[in-house]
Amino acid sequence: MTANIECFSIPNEGTEPPYMHVESTEKRAKFWLNPIDLVWNEWFRSGEFKEVGKILAENQAAFLREWNDYFGIGSSFGASGSER
Repeated sequence: MTANIECFSIPNEGTEPPYMHVESTEKRAKFWLNPIDLVWNEWFRSGEFKEVGKILAENQAAFLREWNDYFGIGSSFGASGSER
């Protein structure tokens, strides 16, 4: 399943905390990145979105670094997860 997923963020979605959209064929989900948490899910089965969450967690630091670099945010953004 994970070989065919696409992860992306849409930078003009307002003032949301760091997140990642995940898509695979007809399946879609959105995860907060700090902490990793499922926001919504369309058609991923439980085991599939848990697997995606694990992949996001393994790469969380890199995703947050890229997010912060893109938005020019200091590295402390989202450290507590309380910005949500």
